[in-house]
Amino acid sequence: MRFQLVVVTIVTVVAGIHGRYTPRRGYSTQINWKNFFCSTWFHWPWLKDANLVSYSTERVSQTQSLVNDCKVDVGTCPVGSCFKCPDSGYICSQTETRTHECAEFGTWEYQYVTQCVCCTDHGITVNVKVVDSETKSGIDGISITFGRSHVGDTDADGSLTTVISSDTRKLVISAIDSKNGDYIANVKHYDLAEGFHAPVEAELMMVKKALPFEIHSTKTSRIYLSENPQDLSGSNEGKPFIEVSPKSFTKARRQVYTGSVKVSVNIIETNSEDSEPVIPGRYQTFIGNDAKTLIPQLTFAIDFRDSNNEKIRLTKNLKFSVNNDMTIWNIDFPSGYWKASRTVSITGRRKRQTDEQTQFLATIVNGQWTTVGQVSNLPNCYIKTRVFDESSSTEISSTSTAIFQPEIVATNSNNQKIRFYTGSTNSPGNTCFQVGCPTDFPLSGTIQLKVTEAVSGSSTSFVTYLTPKLKEDYDVSLYAKLDSVTYDLITLSQQPGAYAKFISDPIGPFYEDISTCEASSVGQPSFHFIKSDLPTSSVSSTTSARLCTARVRFDDGDNQIFYRYLSGLTTLPTVKAISAWYEGQTTYYYYTDFAKLEHATSAGYYFACLKYRCAPDDPRNESIGNTALYFDIEIPDKVLVDVKGDGSLIEYSVDCSIGNCAGPFCKTRYEYNEEKNFIDASRWVENDKNMPGSFFMPADETCSTSTDHTNFAHTIRCHFETPGN
Repeated sequence: MRFQLVVVTIVTVVAGIHGRYTPRRGYSTQINWKNFFCSTWFHWPWLKDANLVSYSTERVSQTQSLVNDCKVDVGTCPVGSCFKCPDSGYICSQTETRTHECAEFGTWEYQYVTQCVCCTDHGITVNVKVVDSETKSGIDGISITFGRSHVGDTDADGSLTTVISSDTRKLVISAIDSKNGDYIANVKHYDLAEGFHAPVEAELMMVKKALPFEIHSTKTSRIYLSENPQDLSGSNEGKPFIEVSPKSFTKARRQVYTGSVKVSVNIIETNSEDSEPVIPGRYQTFIGNDAKTLIPQLTFAIDFRDSNNEKIRLTKNLKFSVNNDMTIWNIDFPSGYWKASRTVSITGRRKRQTDEQTQFLATIVNGQWTTVGQVSNLPNCYIKTRVFDESSSTEISSTSTAIFQPEIVATNSNNQKIRFYTGSTNSPGNTCFQVGCPTDFPLSGTIQLKVTEAVSGSSTSFVTYLTPKLKEDYDVSLYAKLDSVTYDLITLSQQPGAYAKFISDPIGPFYEDISTCEASSVGQPSFHFIKSDLPTSSVSSTTSARLCTARVRFDDGDNQIFYRYLSGLTTLPTVKAISAWYEGQTTYYYYTDFAKLEHATSAGYYFACLKYRCAPDDPRNESIGNTALYFDIEIPDKVLVDVKGDGSLIEYSVDCSIGNCAGPFCKTRYEYNEEKNFIDASRWVENDKNMPGSFFMPADETCSTSTDHTNFAHTIRCHFETPGN
């Protein structure tokens, strides 16, 4: 009875203080109770801090590069949640500005994490951008759904911003053109790393429906699932097709439609690397509780409309003729996975089957994506991806500040692309990932490792792809094991990856048993990746960027002052190239690359091989802006003493600012003005990549070894000044 009396007394006090106590609404009561317990009006006698916000944990060491090889421990904080009255919070950092001496590069400022505290959790911001897959321009009026919940429509720029709960781990975003019906709906998965509170930048590309052709609803019509769906000349021989039987459509009130039908057919070539941004969902399906890999032959969408361009209902099954062992799959938008279509035997007994194709009836959803494919029956095998610190060469077996996620794509004997969707881990040295290893014909593919990392303990995260080790950098005892799967390095979509054949071999890096894989030590087979220190300025990039490597010369014209100055340095400076551009008129991106100056000893000049976004995909595409290229060179703080013609000495300051750009690829030249470090560097990479000595593709390593001493993408003039000028 005494306990009950105390409770009544507390309720009375809450009502008196807040004036909002409403017994009939449990949620409001709970909020008021929380606010009361966390307010200064109420003090637990055994707690010194009435607000219950006291929290601290040890900072985590994190090295970042300030300039060249000058590095410093800036620190960060563990990723995770904490309790901040009245609700849960997340671990965040408190920082202070410090300085560090970088020898000849002078004093540098940086933000140093002093301690880790608990910050109020306001959720995760999600910035959705919906763009046309061809023009990359934003699409307005697109309905955005998270799972089954509609969150709003995109604005005139194709954008929508909202907030989700911080405990969200998987986000499925659907984009549906319910306003005009010009685009095919799309859906994308986003895996959110635990504890990260940085905004989610979600871009969904929508495919515009193809130009329609006509069939008649009272006749049987054959439609090939190809870029030329009505071509009967023989180009579609052996390709999948559908047949639409008479009177397969109805309009309002279930009245049979007997007029002409407008048909649009869109195809996604699922084996093409360029198709990845428009592929809907993940090629996976669930059998019971088990996720199974789906091997697609092609993905298509067919849109049927009446003569007035209004949508009509498909009420009969379509007759499919597809390759043997294939079936039909429809995308499930709430989950982002694929579900098998219900198939019906044509004869009523079994499917009609030829040597290469099988025929059956199946249902599809009018105007939405459908896939012709099959469930993978590959035996499971497992891999481990070990991560090593670039500076210390020590293994990062686990970390509280980063999440690692493999991206694994393979090709089978039928040249079909198989995508293995794995989970993520903060303990790569103890985690194994499931893939597939056939027993008859080995798969071949690439393994990439993406890391999402907390930056300086803030709510910002940095995403990058780690570099796989060269075979010669492994322990020599592992050479034979790597050779057994033809281990090599490869560049895929501008990102590094490890090439291998997926063979479950007792001496290779693929394990048949997951427990054996998990128990393996560093001396046993695995895939090794190198993690570099984060740069001081984390940079943004976009998957739609077309990069090339440009060979850039740095000098001061005929005076050779800059050349003599560089020749006297023990460590050559680093050059930073920032390329900035826009897409869709309003969405801006930038890409940053660092490269150390190199000396062409045979010709007597200095140059750098820099990656930047040198051009849009198509120069005729006006929605993609030109590239603005900015150079920054980090010059050591020294004075150059030179001898004049009369024998007297002259001093030059070394505060080198980028002067005008010389060369055939400089569209705009600037002398001494506020924009002297800017270059209009817009070039179409497909045209420039073969220019000798100028541009190279990113994977081309001949930029540094080129013997062409006359052609450069750009020549940058560095101007020196005498002290006092």
